Order: sequence, then C-alpha cells, then structure tokens
Amino acid sequence: MSEIYYGDKETFAVRYVPGFKLESEDGTQNFYANMHLVLGGQIIGNPEEPCLLSLWLPGVDWLQDNLHDRFDYLYDKEFEGRSDEEIFVMIWKANELESDYDPKYLYLPKLNQVIWDICTIKIDETIDAWFLAVIKHNDYQLKFLWRKWNEHICPEVSTDLFSVVVDKDFAVETLNQCMQEVQMHWMHYPLEK
Repeated sequence: MSEIYYGDKETFAVRYVPGFKLESEDGTQNFYANMHLVLGGQIIGNPEEPCLLSLWLPGVDWLQDNLHDRFDYLYDKEFEGRSDEEIFVMIWKANELESDYDPKYLYLPKLNQVIWDICTIKIDETIDAWFLAVIKHNDYQLKFLWRKWNEHICPEVSTDLFSVVVDKDFAVETLNQCMQEVQMHWMHYPLEK
C-alpha cells in the first residue's frame, strides 16, 4: 500500500505508510508503520524509519489532547512581541539548568516548567533528532516551531528554525482522522517472520 497523507502536506499533516506486525516469543504482537508529522511541507524524521505504533499513537493522542483540551495553556504572556526564535528559546529554557542557558539569550525570562511540558512535542524515537514545539497563536490557531538539532540526520534539511501557522480545529481533526484509520488498518497488517 502506498503512503497516505492526512491533512494538508503544505501546512500540517500526518504521513502514513501501512506496515507489518511481528510476534514475540511470548505471542505478543507488535505493529509497525511509517508515521511522520509533516510540518510546512517537511517530513519530520526519516521517511524510511518505521515506528512502533504502541508508542507513536499514544504520543499523538497526548498531542491531540493538548491542542484541544489544553489550548489556552499553550501560551504565556512573555511570548507577546517576541520573535519565533525567542519563543522557541524560552520554551527550551524552561527545562534547562541555568548553566545550560545560551549566553545570547540570557535576557529572556525563564518560564515555568509547565510551558516545556505542554508546548514540546514528544512522540517517539522517530523524531529524536528534532526539537518540536507548538504554541497558541491568535484565538483559534496554532503555531508549530521546529528545528533539526542533529545535523547528521537528514543532512538535506537545514538546522534553521521553521514555523507554520495552522487552524487549531484542522490540526485536531487531522490527528483524530489519522488515529481512527490507522487503528482500523493495523490489525490487518501482514505478519513478518
């Protein structure tokens, strides 16, 4: 089966390539597929790297809950009037020790750890070469911010900071549609030995 995109590939989407299942010695079945967020037309991660669905789907479910149920917490008044770079730094600074602060940004305030917890996107190891964040933008929009931190992974992608603005309801509906359809497909994956 070929790849499926849920959402809009140019702004916010999830790329899905159905996969396979493996059975462990104790009879447990593990399901794998190629699943990637697509932000601003960029696939986040290695498109050839499969993920373990039992890890990826709960990460996406957590993200969907944050976007829908905790939308107002994706913002801090300190974001007002700041550049994307400054906002991105403040989100990471909320989880850093003072000794780790970038001297270039010492003037930025350290925000509550909650900003780090809710604004960072943590799905699984397929995105571990990327720093991803999402914030509330205007009344009904989200702004996704991302940067590749490991220059050796996907060398064709720069380590610049990228951002894209997306309608909140569109993002939540995209994730919901993806999760529902993937959960319907995975039980029919072929067993690999």
